[in-house]
Amino acid sequence: MTATSKPRNSKPAADYFDRQPPMDLQAELGVLGSIFLLPDVLDDVALIVRPDDFYDDAHRTLFIHMAGLHEESKKIDATLLVDRLKCANVFEAIGGSAYLSKIINSVPNAAHATYYGEIVARKSRLREVIVACTVALRQAYDEDPSDEIVGTLESKLTALGQGHAQQCRLIADVAADALAEIGQAAASKTRRGAATGLFDLDDAMGPMLAGEMVVIAARTGQGKTALATQLALHNAEKGRPGLIISLEMRDRELVQRVLCGWAELDSRDVRAGRLESPQLEQLRLAADAATGLPLWIWDPGTATLADIRGVVRHAVKASGIQVVVVDYLGLVRPAGDERRLQRYEQVGLISSGLKRLAKESGVVVISLAQLNRDAVDEEPKLSHLRESGAIEQDADTVVLIHHPDTRQKNGTKIIGPAPPGPTDAFAIVAKHRHSQVCRVRLTWNPRDTRFASPQSF
Repeated sequence: MTATSKPRNSKPAADYFDRQPPMDLQAELGVLGSIFLLPDVLDDVALIVRPDDFYDDAHRTLFIHMAGLHEESKKIDATLLVDRLKCANVFEAIGGSAYLSKIINSVPNAAHATYYGEIVARKSRLREVIVACTVALRQAYDEDPSDEIVGTLESKLTALGQGHAQQCRLIADVAADALAEIGQAAASKTRRGAATGLFDLDDAMGPMLAGEMVVIAARTGQGKTALATQLALHNAEKGRPGLIISLEMRDRELVQRVLCGWAELDSRDVRAGRLESPQLEQLRLAADAATGLPLWIWDPGTATLADIRGVVRHAVKASGIQVVVVDYLGLVRPAGDERRLQRYEQVGLISSGLKRLAKESGVVVISLAQLNRDAVDEEPKLSHLRESGAIEQDADTVVLIHHPDTRQKNGTKIIGPAPPGPTDAFAIVAKHRHSQVCRVRLTWNPRDTRFASPQSF
């Protein structure tokens, strides 16, 4: 084959766009006719087929109204259906009495209803694949950001691959799986799930399990990045691979803070370049300690939810990531049509998307969030979460950081020397789906930006 020749049996791309999309009108008639004969099969068919799966508009309309009668516990027969269709002013649009009679007589019995339904659903998924790829093709020709196109397409195709309905499972089967998982964790003699590394907080919260989203929220400069980074480092040291998605700080800046903590050096001296040879050697030794740690950092500067989803899924497949830190939720960029929404709607979509990502990818997502200005002069609470109440709804756990002596009055920092040593701080577990809310006393060391349980110092 020469460089300019086409593969055998290949067709010009334009030929595919001229073709009729996948559909099977006879299977659609089979579904509707089966429901007429035996209305109870609708319960089984509804697990397989959605109204939008019907290619023919009349078939879709009939299915919706049949389902409506069924939900109202009314008999599905020609008389009631005709009356319902006429009330909705769609009777003539579906073909009137002649077409309804054709559907009623389209199948001899209802035995193959689910078989017809599977055909309808399969053809529908093929059409959805075509639509998703066509949208991606148009975006590519419009030269939209390639990572955004790939991320969105991957998300749509993954959702399509999972099908429309999840199979119900008997509780005894689920119990067997749950017991096996618990037994495996007990046999390994390791703590189940991710932990913070702060034993008082871990006792209060319990383990953070795969599929959960934990929100750490605080005002600017209160240590939410420090706490999340500590958490990721602790889990990496325990053999749980992690990924930090840093939308606010450069990766070097973030790691400098980590090295200062390990070397017990004041990060302000490092930023100002006030270091002597012994201190530089301490930092080199601290850097050596990072060797082999399964912790990755991605600092794209700006990213959409689709970008994050793509990177996380790749990291899970390539490196077995178990913990993902997103720093922070408010900096995730809305994509496409989402930019036209109100800010609270954008944040709500991003929050629910991160929760969905945790569940789909089987990771713990630690999402950082800002608190609004009302939290400056009082102890923070859930109502202080900035921009959207959806964050509180989506989160499995919400931890609010509070420094009783914030050295702030009316939002203005006091200029002068900070307390020389560690100060009191609190991790307020303001929401927990599996435990009680509480306040956990911590110690904050501003010198190396680290939290600890009080006994640690």
